[in-house]
Amino acid sequence: MSRIKWSILGAVALVGIVVAVVLVAALRKDDTKPALNHVSYARLWSGTAVGTQLDAVLAKWPEPYQVYSDGFKNQCYEWWDRPLSLYNLCFKKGVLVTKSLA
Repeated sequence: MSRIKWSILGAVALVGIVVAVVLVAALRKDDTKPALNHVSYARLWSGTAVGTQLDAVLAKWPEPYQVYSDGFKNQCYEWWDRPLSLYNLCFKKGVLVTKSLA
């Protein structure tokens, strides 16, 4: 083969390798949310309003420390901002009904 054909073949192979690496990196991307600092928790808390849908809240908050049912059969989520605060958000039928901070 001529030198031009080898150059084209090499360029196509290189593009293929780059595309494969990008695809693998995109598929292996870690979608976990980073740990929050105290200020970030406080901002999330103040920006979370009773009446908000569960999916909208959980999309903004990191993985909860704990999920439980309270005495009113609400589904509650708890985040621990060590060592300062425990943030509790409780939902009834997918809507935020109570917020508590301990």
